[in-house]
Amino acid sequence: MILIENRDLLLKEFNNNIKIAEIGVFKGEFSKKIFDTLTPLELHLIDIFEGSTCSGDKDGNNIVWTNLSEEYNSLKEFYKNEKNVFIHKGNSFDVLSSFDNEYFDLIYIDGDHRYLGVKKDLEVSYSKIKTTGFICGHDYTTSMFVDVVNAVNEFCDEKGLSIEFLTKDGCPSFCIRKNN
Repeated sequence: MILIENRDLLLKEFNNNIKIAEIGVFKGEFSKKIFDTLTPLELHLIDIFEGSTCSGDKDGNNIVWTNLSEEYNSLKEFYKNEKNVFIHKGNSFDVLSSFDNEYFDLIYIDGDHRYLGVKKDLEVSYSKIKTTGFICGHDYTTSMFVDVVNAVNEFCDEKGLSIEFLTKDGCPSFCIRKNN
């Protein structure tokens, strides 16, 4: 396993001009980092975009609340001139299931943090990621998100995979290569 200082630097491990999905967009700060760093061929932003929720930064600090419907409208406005950014409102499993198998090069999971939600996102991502692709995600820490850690570890055991990259953020990001 390779340790990387933070998830912004993790993005530098991937090629530009690839097809990416981000599950769990919140206010879109990391989406903008992905867009600026990787200049993706396609960037699919997936969230329920309903109700109010809170989140912290990459370290789990600075918790803020937001109205996801307002964030959806804000992101639509922000990316209105970008023909390669697609904003999907709905359940991550349903949205990802609508894509062909092996469609994406990279999927970043930061949505439902409950065990079954993470497990479901990992399973659908596995079929939608190319054989040379990566499944990554946020909040791989037992101090706050034991369900995420358990789901990721179980998924890796079942598929014979391992975490290739792990960041040192307060709430680490993991990265699994599909064909390692």
